[in-house]
Amino acid sequence: MGTVTQACYIKGMQVGDAAAMAPIDYTRLVFAAGAGFVLFHEVPTVWTLAGAGVVVASTLFITWREQRLARLSRPT
Repeated sequence: MGTVTQACYIKGMQVGDAAAMAPIDYTRLVFAAGAGFVLFHEVPTVWTLAGAGVVVASTLFITWREQRLARLSRPT
C-alpha cells in the first residue's frame, strides 16, 4: 500500500501545482494521529497537537500569501 500511495502522490505532484498540493500533504498528519489512536490507543499530547497546529497554520498562511502575491503580480 505504501508504494501505491507514494506513486499516486508523485503523479499528483506532476499533474498539479505543487504549491496548491502542499497543504493537502499535511492531511497525513491527521490520518497518522487517527491511526495511532485507533490501532495503538495513543492519545496525542498537547505538544503534539500544538506542533501540528503550527505546521498546518503556517502552511495555510504561506499558501494563501503565495496565491495573493501571484494574483497581484499578474498583468491585467
